[in-house]
Amino acid sequence: MKQCEFTQEQREHFILSYLTGDLPLLEKEQLESHLSECSCCRQGLAQSQELLSLLAYSSPVVSPPDSIRVRLLERVASKDKKAIASNVVKMSVSAKRINWRRYAWQIAASILLAMFIIQSYYLFDSNAKLKQQTKDQENRIAKLENQLQQKNEQIESMVKSTRLIVLDGKEVMASGRAFWNTNGNSWMFYFEKLPPAPKGKTYQLWFMTNLRPISAGAFQTNADGTIQLHVKTPSETPIVGTAVSLEPEGGSEKPVGTIYLLGFV
Repeated sequence: MKQCEFTQEQREHFILSYLTGDLPLLEKEQLESHLSECSCCRQGLAQSQELLSLLAYSSPVVSPPDSIRVRLLERVASKDKKAIASNVVKMSVSAKRINWRRYAWQIAASILLAMFIIQSYYLFDSNAKLKQQTKDQENRIAKLENQLQQKNEQIESMVKSTRLIVLDGKEVMASGRAFWNTNGNSWMFYFEKLPPAPKGKTYQLWFMTNLRPISAGAFQTNADGTIQLHVKTPSETPIVGTAVSLEPEGGSEKPVGTIYLLGFV
């Protein structure tokens, strides 16, 4: 297929001039010869003809006023030479207007073509932006899915490696739960309904082993009798249970006070 030798701007100029009759005879023949070989220019010619046809059908038909027709008939009937000369001048002006109408077609076609090009560019730009937004959204979704998968894996690992120990109240209606993460070597304690420690006293948390109890620290409850504690697993194992006792302020080396909560692993 022969490559078109015209640029887009040259193609539009020659086609519009050809359709409006402004192209010189030699250039007209050269363009017609080129059109017989170039499918790109033939397509551009067909599109321009279609645009001009749509514009022609959309233009309103204007009829001259009856008053002009009456005045023309009166002047012809009076055979006034001056009137005839005046008509000739008007006809000349009308001819000029008709000539200007040809340029109006060309201007209108150029405007339509410019609007078509602008709209095409806008649609192309909007489509490119939409594709980029879609790609960014897909990347965000993939990232969220990956994060969700990691969280699910962490939760599954925690469920498999976490043991629940229930601590029952001995002296009061208190209760407690302990979650032992065997992989992370950590404990999470939740205590409820522990009465406030008396003045000079404190609660103390213990890990029970086969050899001895190991202190996990002293604590005071909140005003509603609840407390949440996070502690590390002691190095001495195996752990067989956990307990909460009421000890003197500052804590004890071993439980000497009343055991309020006790649970076994």
